[in-house]
Amino acid sequence: MKSFTTKFLLVFFATFFVSYQFFSLQAEEKDSTKIDTLGIKDTLVVVALDSSILAKTLNDSTIAVSKKTPVKEGKGVKEQAEKIKDALPIRQIIYTILLVLVTVVLVKSFTYFLDLMAERFTTYRITLKGMIPIVRIVVWLTAIYVVIVAIFHPTQESLLAFTASAGIAIGFASQDILQNIFGGILIIMDKPFQVGDKIQVGEHYGEVVNMGLRTVRIVTPDDNLVSVPNSKVINDSVSNANAGALDCQVVTTLYLPGNVDVQKAKQIALDAAFTSKYVFLEKPVVVLVQDEFNHTFLTRLRVKAYVHDIRYEAALASDITEIAKKEFIRQKMLPENLFPNEGSLG
Repeated sequence: MKSFTTKFLLVFFATFFVSYQFFSLQAEEKDSTKIDTLGIKDTLVVVALDSSILAKTLNDSTIAVSKKTPVKEGKGVKEQAEKIKDALPIRQIIYTILLVLVTVVLVKSFTYFLDLMAERFTTYRITLKGMIPIVRIVVWLTAIYVVIVAIFHPTQESLLAFTASAGIAIGFASQDILQNIFGGILIIMDKPFQVGDKIQVGEHYGEVVNMGLRTVRIVTPDDNLVSVPNSKVINDSVSNANAGALDCQVVTTLYLPGNVDVQKAKQIALDAAFTSKYVFLEKPVVVLVQDEFNHTFLTRLRVKAYVHDIRYEAALASDITEIAKKEFIRQKMLPENLFPNEGSLG
């Protein structure tokens, strides 16, 4: 990404300089043509009025040309310095740098404020975090508009040079980068998920923590930060676990021998889910039973419960497993020789 950014900036500024010089030269040629045409027309008018005026004008011009106009020392150097000063808009560059710094501070301040509000008002946490990428884009677009319109006051030639250089520089960008940028715009407009949602993209599953124009960043249950390109997000199937809600369903799988009392096992699993401090009691809890064969017959229990906050998804699954396992051992529903160090539990 750094090499792409460097190449983009070099091509952009080089093309901008060449384009600006070209369009400025075209404008100067047009102005020079207008002045020459005006001078020729004025001379023709004088000739038409009186030939004596023409003779007197030519005589005065000859005398004026023959006179030497004294040139002050240092005048040429001063004019060159003024030209260099006009060519380098130092003041505009300083204003632009200051505006960029202010914009960075504003973006970080808005992000910090929204994160703080999201943690304080947990009911609106998903909504507040979803506003962060939108606010970031709006602030930067406003800053770019102020730089172009209010600071530089571009002429038509400058706008043409800017457009040409931007087009050529973007053309040098790789196709993958362009796909990711357009993919990011489509994701923001379509909103299949937002910051704070738990999504599954390919083999990656986790909580969305950032949505940019190039990648979507998610934190996996193992606390790894994964950056998924936007082109992959828009081309692959995306599974959203909570779709903007604070709670989401958690499935916990438990295995028992095939000869256990199924109803008793289901009741223990239900009790384990209801007694967990992470369960969302306003949503139903369901236990599904299925027989499996893996070297021996097994009974698989799938406990479907909702966690009150998606950040505690793994904690709920672990809590249900721990509580149910203790009760299974206490009820002698699991062979004791499988857990020699846990026979005293319960």
